[in-house]
Amino acid sequence: AYIAGSATAVGGTAQFSTDEGKTWSSKPMATVQTPTGPVTKPADPSSYTNIRWIADKPLAPKGSVRFAYEVRVK
Repeated sequence: AYIAGSATAVGGTAQFSTDEGKTWSSKPMATVQTPTGPVTKPADPSSYTNIRWIADKPLAPKGSVRFAYEVRVK
């Protein structure tokens, strides 16, 4: 499972999906039912199914960008 807050990107931003890559967000939200009705809250990082990075600008020939994240193996 993805470790919350571990994504780092120098020159880009991380996006996450909770639906196998159909939708993406830098801060995915989830709607949960409560006794008083539906509430939208940040999605639990354990529900992330995919991660991707969006570079701030095109990568130059022979250029480099560093993206990283940590996971916990069950």
